[in-house]
Amino acid sequence: MIVRSVDILFRLGSERELDTKLNELVKPILKAIHTDEPDLELDQMLRTLRLVSGTDLRDVNAQCLRTEDSGALIHVGRGLYKFLHLYARCASTRLLSDRPGGSRSSPAWARSLAALASCLEWLALPLREVRFAALKVTPMQDNWATVFGNMTYRAAICHEIAHAVLGHHAIAIDGQEPEVDEHQKIFNTREREIQADELGMRLHLESLPDPDMRAIAAGTLIYNVHATSLLKLRLMALAEVVDTNRWTARVRHPVALERFAFLIANAKSRYGPEIAGLMTATHDHLETIDGETRECMVNQQGSVRDDFLELARLTPDAPGGPGSRQDELLSQSPVGVIRALDLLAADSPMVAAQLAEAMPRPVQRFVALPFADRTGRVLNRIV
Repeated sequence: MIVRSVDILFRLGSERELDTKLNELVKPILKAIHTDEPDLELDQMLRTLRLVSGTDLRDVNAQCLRTEDSGALIHVGRGLYKFLHLYARCASTRLLSDRPGGSRSSPAWARSLAALASCLEWLALPLREVRFAALKVTPMQDNWATVFGNMTYRAAICHEIAHAVLGHHAIAIDGQEPEVDEHQKIFNTREREIQADELGMRLHLESLPDPDMRAIAAGTLIYNVHATSLLKLRLMALAEVVDTNRWTARVRHPVALERFAFLIANAKSRYGPEIAGLMTATHDHLETIDGETRECMVNQQGSVRDDFLELARLTPDAPGGPGSRQDELLSQSPVGVIRALDLLAADSPMVAAQLAEAMPRPVQRFVALPFADRTGRVLNRIV
């Protein structure tokens, strides 16, 4: 298969709300795909490939699906673009100074880290809203984050296009190969992810109009895998508020380290050691950020839980609602608030019920569920 460079109809470095221009983003990539010999089946698939942008901000998944007529459909969750940009903006405050000569980890990093940890919790819970923080960054950080956020979004789309080109949409995940056991099915699915990583990398890098863009684009392949991996932290975020013994999810993606190793090795052989070195450095930086995010999530949950319990002890009848201290704590860590309400329900059920009434209705409903029922409510949102 040949991937040719194509013109991009907009500047990836300055374009905003790129998720509303999905067709403009994808069509040039599809035009870049060619084969040495005529392939009528592939040509038909590329002509009929459908793109659907979801409307739910809680949906941060991108998927290649099979349509009723056996065609391919790429569904992109409405929240994916916003999450990738939040991740890029957070990274910009960790990796760039806020002024010439300033420290590399800027003063905005602590706030950005807390916002990223909070967002992961909001994405984990089956609530109607997701609170994406509006981070304040410098113009330099903003420009850098816009480039990386847009390029990472493009990398995610290229990965899904690769699934379609490889024919993976024709295999129903739950019904594939009935003669194969469950372990082999999971192995086969992970193999397809690695294949999509390889072709997705080619689509992402080789369809760019200027080879000088490849260095940044290669880095965003790593951003995409890190973001996907970071979203799995949602499982950890919920560990104290669901029945973990009832987890039945099958993790179908390869482990992140396997994907990094494969991508970097293939980039080295295809594009040279310089590109591979930049990808390795990007991985090292983001691994630090992800580790600090995990630590922040644990600490923030515990802190919010303790603050909410103290608030309940001092002012159990304080009014709730937007702008209240309860709502502020909820924004910081909804899971921390739920943990506090669970503890109060065991020790002071009247106080717990009173405080729960001040919470948004979806939070009230979740808190009222038994732990076992909570597990089923969140599983389909995460895997």
